[in-house]
Amino acid sequence: NLIPLLVDENGYFKHTFGGLLKLSLGKKRKAFRQQIKTEMRAQINKVNAPEMIDSHQHVHMIPAIFSCLCEIIKEDGLKTEYLRIPAEPVLPYISAPEFYKSYFSLNFIKQQTLKFLNLFNKSKLKSMGLKQNDFFGIMFSGNMNEKRVKRLLNAFVRHAEKKNRDLE
Repeated sequence: NLIPLLVDENGYFKHTFGGLLKLSLGKKRKAFRQQIKTEMRAQINKVNAPEMIDSHQHVHMIPAIFSCLCEIIKEDGLKTEYLRIPAEPVLPYISAPEFYKSYFSLNFIKQQTLKFLNLFNKSKLKSMGLKQNDFFGIMFSGNMNEKRVKRLLNAFVRHAEKKNRDLE
């Protein structure tokens, strides 16, 4: 097994987002980075060097993982144009006070965590010349519905336009 820090004896990934974050900061961080790069390369090669990259549960936002991904893009000369950066803006949500009670949940913590981690990743993204879109959906993850989307979509579109970005 080439990636024992990442998978169990059956080859299944064994860490949550928090577990990967903790591992990336711990004593085994050098081995962790090597194994992350091994796994990322395998996945990227499997899909034939994608132009757009995202990760399940946004684990690529963990700074050590983000750094590894950027290294792979450079080292392997990938033609990547875009990395999904789920650093969802808060400002558009303020326009919908009827949803305020639903904002304070695990999704709020997830949203703020991703925004915080993006502070560490921003300069790498910019130095690589990769595009960042505005992102809409984390705050209502598991509770997204037509009423919420209709109510907030225009505020998110305006925010993205001000930043000269596309909206996901």
